[in-house]
Amino acid sequence: MRATFKRKLRKDWQHETGIMRAFVWALLIGGEVLPKHENPNQPGDLSEFDDESLRLIVEEGRSQVDRQSDRFRHATDRGQVLLTVDLALLGFLAALLHHLLQIGGQRETIAVAVWVLSGILAIIGTAAAAAVVVVKASFGVIDATRVTTFPPPVLRCLASEYARTVRDGELTADLRVTMFRQAARVTVVAAIVAAIAFGLSA
Repeated sequence: MRATFKRKLRKDWQHETGIMRAFVWALLIGGEVLPKHENPNQPGDLSEFDDESLRLIVEEGRSQVDRQSDRFRHATDRGQVLLTVDLALLGFLAALLHHLLQIGGQRETIAVAVWVLSGILAIIGTAAAAAVVVVKASFGVIDATRVTTFPPPVLRCLASEYARTVRDGELTADLRVTMFRQAARVTVVAAIVAAIAFGLSA
């Protein structure tokens, strides 16, 4: 039981750190981060659906696309706030270094080592938060211009298009939320380590 739990934790950690690396890399060189896993939900055959059922699918598709967009925007908005916090933390660490270098002795060595660890984490957190805001996302949209090119019956094609769009959008929104969670976690750890370094300077 414990071994299975440890394997799951290790797998989750590797997956989420892989997402962070991909986002930071995309921040530095441009591009977008695509989900590694596919959505297991596959759109079904709509050929036997009547108009009322197709309208229900379109209505539910619109609602789901709106929810996905809200989740995505919520993550990027919080990412902007987190980026501000990270920049403030970097400023605090820069001011703290001058104070640490005046301690002297072994305590200074320990305090500076803790400061270096906090600085590395703060830089990673800043890059991760910036990636949440900046990195391009792959979001499907229903373009009215494209709808005019659908063959009749348009309603069935539109319902199929919504089924495909929400399938891709769900993974994109999840990916951005996961990245924000990772960035926030790194920032919190960096702040705790910075507090330890400040305590050593007291």
